[in-house]
Amino acid sequence: MTTTMPHRHRRWPAVTLMIIGAALVIIWSFRTYIIFLNAPGDTFLVPHALVTLVSLIAAVLLIRIGRRAYRAQPLATDTRWLAAIGLWFLGVGANRFVLVTTQPSHDPDPRAHLHLAVSFLVLGLLLLIAAWHWKQQRR
Repeated sequence: MTTTMPHRHRRWPAVTLMIIGAALVIIWSFRTYIIFLNAPGDTFLVPHALVTLVSLIAAVLLIRIGRRAYRAQPLATDTRWLAAIGLWFLGVGANRFVLVTTQPSHDPDPRAHLHLAVSFLVLGLLLLIAAWHWKQQRR
C-alpha cells in the first residue's frame, strides 16, 4: 500500500537528484581539468580520462532524471539508469577504497582519498536505494 504525499513533498527527491548531479558535474569537470593538466606525466591517462568522462555523463543523467521527476514525467527507464549510475559510483568508490587501503604509500593524501572513496560508496548505495524505492512506488 502506498501512501500519497502532499504535492510539495513529492518534489524533494527530484530536487535532491538535481543538486547532487550539479555538484558532481562541478567535481568531475574540475577532475577533467586536473587530468589534462597532468597529462604529460600521467601513465594512466586513458583510464583516468575514461572514468572521468563516464562519471561526468552519469552526473548529467542525474540532472536529467531529476528534471523529469520534478515535472512529474519520469520514464520507466529512469529507475534502470538510476540503478546503473548507483552501481557505477559503487564501483568507483570500491576501486578507490581498495587502492587507498592496500597502497597508502602511493597516495599523496590517503586520508582525503579514503573519505572520498567512502563518499562514493555511500552515494552509490543511496542511488541504488532510490532506484529501488522509485520502482516500488511505480507498481
